[in-house]
Amino acid sequence: MGRARCRAGQPRGQFQPQRREALRGPVRRPGKGLHLTCLLWAGVQMGRGVVSLLAFAAILVAGDRANSAGAVAEGIAPGGVIRGYAFAISANDPNGDAAGASALGACKKGPERLASGSMPDNNFAKARARCKVVSTFSNKCAAVALDPKDGTPGAGWAVGDTQNQADDEALARCRSTAGANRGDFCKVTNRKCDGTAK
Repeated sequence: MGRARCRAGQPRGQFQPQRREALRGPVRRPGKGLHLTCLLWAGVQMGRGVVSLLAFAAILVAGDRANSAGAVAEGIAPGGVIRGYAFAISANDPNGDAAGASALGACKKGPERLASGSMPDNNFAKARARCKVVSTFSNKCAAVALDPKDGTPGAGWAVGDTQNQADDEALARCRSTAGANRGDFCKVTNRKCDGTAK
């Protein structure tokens, strides 16, 4: 067994001894003076490095999602939901404070149109002014359900381990506040999952 002598910037100590018989004799690249052994070993090491970098990147992404946070912000106008209701859900923020700030900012800004399709009025502005963070969560899902007709009291939000669980709870809360004649009109209007939840 002999040790391949590698040149042209190849680091020392990284190349394993190879049997010449395994390579069918020393093969040199024309004009370079490098053994095929060196080239093969360098390729193996580069491949391992790429695989290691990809694995490390996957771990960082998974760890980042596992450490993420979400929040729900809600605003109710004076006189109740029937007078005006604002909400927002934030997910995959770096921590609870960031999630709360994101949800609160979105709640205060409000949508350009309401669930009914109409433009927000003065009561909706009063609801936005009263927005506050009502829940923070990590690796869970959140949902908001509303009766889309303006001037109705049906509204509810929920956080659950899965999106289906959050949707079902939000719908149940909306139906419980909508009244007997409007409960069936409740529908989930906003939903998000945080981190690894689905």
